[in-house]
Amino acid sequence: MSEAQQSIGEKRAAEVPAESLREAGAQEEEDDPLAGMPRGEVRPDEDEAGGPEEGRSKLCILNAGERVMNKKIKLALVRNNIKFHKTEKSTRMATAIVYFDTKEDMEAAREALPKINNKAGEPFKVGDYIRGSTKLEDFQNGGDGRGGKRKKARHNKGQDNEANAQPEKEKTAASSTIPWSSIPYEEQLVKKQFWASMLLRRILRRLIKAESKGSAEPMEWTSQVREQFNCRSKDATGPQVGDDALKTRVGFVPGAPCTLDKIIASPDQTGYRNKCTFTIGKDAEDKVAVGFRVSSFKQGSVRVGRLDDCIHVPAAARTFAERLEAVVAASPLPVFDLEEKTGFWQTCTVRYFASTKSLLACLVVSVRTVADAELIDAELKRATDELVAAGPYDDAPLKSVSVIKLESGQNAGPNDKPILLHGEPTIIDRVDGLDFEVSATAFFQVNSGGAEVLFDKIREWAQNPPSANAAKAVENNATEDGKEEKAAEPEAKAEESQVSGGDPQGPVVFDVCCGTGTIGLCMARAAKHVVGVDMVEDGIKDARHNAKLNKISNTTFVASKIEDVVTDLLRGQDSNRSGSKPRPADYVPPEGLEEARQHIVDAGEAGLVAIVDPPRAGLHKRVIRELRVCNHITNLIYVSCDANLALDNFVDLCRREHGQRPGKPFRPVRAIPVDLFPHTDHCELIIQFEKITDGLTDKEQKAAQRAAAAVSTEDDKDKPGADVSMEDTADVPDAKPVAQDTTKSDADADAPTNA
Repeated sequence: MSEAQQSIGEKRAAEVPAESLREAGAQEEEDDPLAGMPRGEVRPDEDEAGGPEEGRSKLCILNAGERVMNKKIKLALVRNNIKFHKTEKSTRMATAIVYFDTKEDMEAAREALPKINNKAGEPFKVGDYIRGSTKLEDFQNGGDGRGGKRKKARHNKGQDNEANAQPEKEKTAASSTIPWSSIPYEEQLVKKQFWASMLLRRILRRLIKAESKGSAEPMEWTSQVREQFNCRSKDATGPQVGDDALKTRVGFVPGAPCTLDKIIASPDQTGYRNKCTFTIGKDAEDKVAVGFRVSSFKQGSVRVGRLDDCIHVPAAARTFAERLEAVVAASPLPVFDLEEKTGFWQTCTVRYFASTKSLLACLVVSVRTVADAELIDAELKRATDELVAAGPYDDAPLKSVSVIKLESGQNAGPNDKPILLHGEPTIIDRVDGLDFEVSATAFFQVNSGGAEVLFDKIREWAQNPPSANAAKAVENNATEDGKEEKAAEPEAKAEESQVSGGDPQGPVVFDVCCGTGTIGLCMARAAKHVVGVDMVEDGIKDARHNAKLNKISNTTFVASKIEDVVTDLLRGQDSNRSGSKPRPADYVPPEGLEEARQHIVDAGEAGLVAIVDPPRAGLHKRVIRELRVCNHITNLIYVSCDANLALDNFVDLCRREHGQRPGKPFRPVRAIPVDLFPHTDHCELIIQFEKITDGLTDKEQKAAQRAAAAVSTEDDKDKPGADVSMEDTADVPDAKPVAQDTTKSDADADAPTNA
C-alpha cells in the first residue's frame, strides 16, 4: 500500500469514528455481544413484557443492503451504543426497520445512524417508517432501492422523492383478502375471461417451444391450431377469428390451443364463503381483534383487521367473530404473538352452510408456553359455553365446537386432530341435491353455490365426449337460450335415473384426487360407476360415509397414491406399460382395489372419463405419465384452482411420446373459467382434453414396420407376390411385436391408423 493510499484510509477513519457495518460483521463469534442471547432479544436491560411493536417508534435504514443479515444490523447498533428494542431485516430487501422503546431513543438514533457505514462503505440513510410498506420510494428521504433505472426515470420526470413521498393508504382486512371489491362484478368477469385466454395462449407457446427443442416436426394438431385460430384472412381455411372474439375472448381466441367458453359467474357475490379461518391477534391500537391479517412479516406488520367491509364473509361468521373477540378479550391467557411465538389464542376456523343453517367452529390454541393445564381446560370450557349461549348467529345455531392444541409448531398438521367440546364433529351442507357431512379439517369447496355450477359443467362435459371439430363448442355458446336447452336434456335424464344405481349407459368416471368425493358423488347419477382415488385416508372415509348417507351404491373409493393405483388398476389391461415398476412380494392392495379394477374393465362403449381436481400445485409428473399410458382414458377433464401453477401439467399432457413421456398425448379441446372467488383475482379453470388416437407415434410406426415385414415374409412363403399394408397389420393379432414397450393396446387394435 502506498503512502498516499494509507493517508487517505487514515483520513476516512478519522471522519467516521463510529464502527462500520463491515467491521461489525467481521468480528469473531467469541467477541459477539449478541451470542447466547435468546432470539429476538438484543438488549440486556430489555423488559421481557416489552409491548406490542405496533405502538413503538420506528426508523428505517434505507441502504442496509440486500444480502445483509439481521444479526449484522443488530451487532452494528450494539457496538455503537445505540439504544433500540429490536430490528427487522430480510436478506431479500435492502431496507431494515429499527424499533425503539421511546421517542428519545429514536431521535438519538436518527443522529447516530448516519455515522455508521454499510457494507459498501456508505453512511446509513435514515428515513421515517411508514406502516405497511417496505418499498424505499414509500419512505421519506428514500430512494427506490432497485438500482439506477427507476431513480433515473423519476429524475427525468422532475420528481423529487422527499417532496412527493406520500404515506401508503392504511390496509384493511377487506383490501388484503378481496382486493377487487371496489371493481364492478361484470368488469371482474371480463378481467378473468381475458386472463383465461392469455393462459391458453401460454399453453400453446410453451408446448411449441418445448417441442421445437428436438429435431421432430411440430405435431399436426398444433400446426392446425396455428393455421385456423391465428388466421384472420378471408382466404384462409378453418374457423375465422372475428372482432367479437378479440374483444370478448369467447370462442376461437387468437393463439389459443382450443376454444374458450364464456365465464360462468358465481351465483352469490356476497357472503359466499362457507369456510373462513380467522386470526386472533391485535389491531393497530393494541386491542384484541378477530379477523384477517392485513399484512405480512415482509411488509413489516402482523396486525389483524376486523371484518367490517369483508363482503365475502357471511353475516353469521362475522357475528361469530365479534362475539369470539369479546370472549378472548376477557381471558387471562394472551393471544398468540406471531413474532415471539408465545401466547395461547391463535386462530379459529368457522364453517357456515346456508342450505342447512348450520355453524361449526374449531379453535386452534398453542399450549407450548402455557404450563397450567387446568387453566387451559377452564378457559376452553368458558369460551365454549359463552359462544353456544350467545347463539344463534343469523338464525344458525352453533352445532359444533372443537379445539386443536398445538404443542409445537405454528400451524396445524395432518396429525393434529380436533378435540370435540360441544355438539357433533360434523355439520351438513346440501350441494346439487346431495347431503355432505363436513368436518372442521375436511377439504370442501368454499363456495357452495359456485360448486354446483362447477359440477354441472363437469357432468355436461363428461356426458359429451370431446369432438374433433372444435367449432361445436362455439355453436353451444351461440345463444344463452340454446345453451340452457342443451344442458337441460342430460339433467332431465339424470333425474329419471335412480341415484343409487346411476345410469347403466353412462361412462365410468375415474375421479383423480377425489378428496371427500364431492365431484364423484355428484357425477354418480349420470355415470355407470365412479372410481375415486386419493392418498388422504380420512378424506376417503368421508367419501364412503357420504355415499352411504345419500344411498349411492355405484361408487368405489380407494385410499392410495394415485400413481400406484392407476398402474395397478390397469395391470394386464394395457400393454403399453413402459415406466411402471413391479409390485413387491409383500404388497397388500388397498381396500376396494379389485372392485374398482373390475368396473374399469367393464367400462363398455361409453368409455372411461378421468376427472382431475388436484391441489393448487397440480399433479406429480408420475401421475401425468400414468394418465398418458392408459389408452382407455380418451376424455380427461382437468379442474384447476390455480392454472398458472398447473401450466406444466397441461404441457406435459400434450407433448409427444418420449422415453420419459410414454403413452399417447392429449390435446385440449375446450376450456371455460368458473368464478368461485368473486372480488379476488383467483378463478377456477376447466380444460377438457382428448387422447390423440388418429395416427401412430414414432415408436409404434417402427413396430408396425417390423410387424409388416415379418408378415410379408411369412406370406411370401405361401403366396408369392402378396403385399401386406400397415393398415392391415393392425387387424392381425400375430403381427404384434413381442417387445412390451412397443405394442399397441387391445383397445386400439381396431382403431384406424395413419402412417
